[in-house]
Amino acid sequence: MPHSIRYCQTSRLQFDNRGFKRHTLSVAHRKTKLIRAMLERDCITHAEIAGRIGLTRERVRQLALKMGFADGRSRHAICRVERRRKEMAEFLWPRNNADFRWNRSAGSVVT
Repeated sequence: MPHSIRYCQTSRLQFDNRGFKRHTLSVAHRKTKLIRAMLERDCITHAEIAGRIGLTRERVRQLALKMGFADGRSRHAICRVERRRKEMAEFLWPRNNADFRWNRSAGSVVT
């Protein structure tokens, strides 16, 4: 089996035999669940993930692409859109203001 491919269930990546052995000994394999959880949160940069785990920013970028996550600029744009959406929701509908009530039938603010 000179060209056999092995699958790592932890990180969900495929490797040849030599690469699989090297991968199982790596920090990326041991911290895969943490890396994946951080990459799922779009507002964390590759540099922040790298600093927390002990890898380089470039290696985190490579792992993110292999795992199927968007590149850094796309993740940053998604974060920006989500942050603006939250800010607009808080601006339009204040939560903790007891004096602010919306009169649905009149369509106006009642104080």
